[in-house]
Amino acid sequence: MRRTTRAVHLPDQDTALQLLGDTLRHGDVVLVKASRGVQLQQLAERLLEPNPEPTGA
Repeated sequence: MRRTTRAVHLPDQDTALQLLGDTLRHGDVVLVKASRGVQLQQLAERLLEPNPEPTGA
C-alpha cells in the first residue's frame, strides 16, 4: 500500500472542497484540523455528503 501525506493551505472552504473532490478516492482519509473560529466543521460535514458542491460563499 502506498501512502502519501501532504499538507496544503487554502484560502477558503470552497477551494478546499474543490481540491478534495478532484483528489479523493474511495477509502481515503482526511483530517480536518482547525479552530472553531474558521468553522471547518462545515467543510467536514460537506465532505460527508454524497456529491458535495461548493457554495460560492
